[in-house]
Amino acid sequence: MDPTMNSEPNREEATSTPPKSKNLDYPGSTSIQYRHHSYRWLVKVSFVVADGARASALNVYTHVDADTIRWQSTNREIAGELQPNIPEVTVVRQKSPEREKEESQ
Repeated sequence: MDPTMNSEPNREEATSTPPKSKNLDYPGSTSIQYRHHSYRWLVKVSFVVADGARASALNVYTHVDADTIRWQSTNREIAGELQPNIPEVTVVRQKSPEREKEESQ
């Protein structure tokens, strides 16, 4: 597995279940490696862009609560050239009107 996938677990991660990892190779030229530590997923994606150049990125998904995750993309590379990281983004699930109505009763 890629060395960037071997991050040191924090205390919470070290006391939880062992990390899980898997390699997925798809026909063509896409490869996905992922590693799971308690509330965080590290996903290394390697692929070929339209002009034939190789590209890769390490995406980090962090579970915050039942309705919230944080995502960021780091170590991004196209044709051997590093690309800027994408800053962390927080994604919050919006409640449907039906769910809001149920919770307000």
